[in-house]
Amino acid sequence: MTTDKLLRLVCDAFADLQMPKGETIASSAELEPQAIQTLLFGRPWTTVDAALLLSYGQDADTGAMPFFLSPEAFRYYLPAFLTFIVSHYSDAGTLIDALLLKLKQASDELAPCTYSQRQRLTILSFLEYLKASHSEDAIMGREIDRALAVWA
Repeated sequence: MTTDKLLRLVCDAFADLQMPKGETIASSAELEPQAIQTLLFGRPWTTVDAALLLSYGQDADTGAMPFFLSPEAFRYYLPAFLTFIVSHYSDAGTLIDALLLKLKQASDELAPCTYSQRQRLTILSFLEYLKASHSEDAIMGREIDRALAVWA
């Protein structure tokens, strides 16, 4: 699958998501989750672009972001993370590892069955794209395989 096709697939599959309420973005009232809530509050996932994620990464670890989102917010902002990783893989750093970890350890609230079929297939396509494009590192390849086992 080409990068452009995958990006269109992500946009189409997640187009109708409802933005989480402000108080449901952060996973806790601690400092970093609240900073993420401030950053994302009222911001549609389609506007969470590379510039925003890279600017956040100057002050904190962008890879920590998925862990500080509520399940509702993670689900909502997931397509922004997918898009960023596909479009800017070399800049994504620890966000790739964090996202793979979240996807392979999908909790009850984030299990594949909680996504629409179209969204599940899109996440699976993303993982297959990563495997085909970026699994030259043996450790990364194993992590992608573990996530694929959950989503296949």
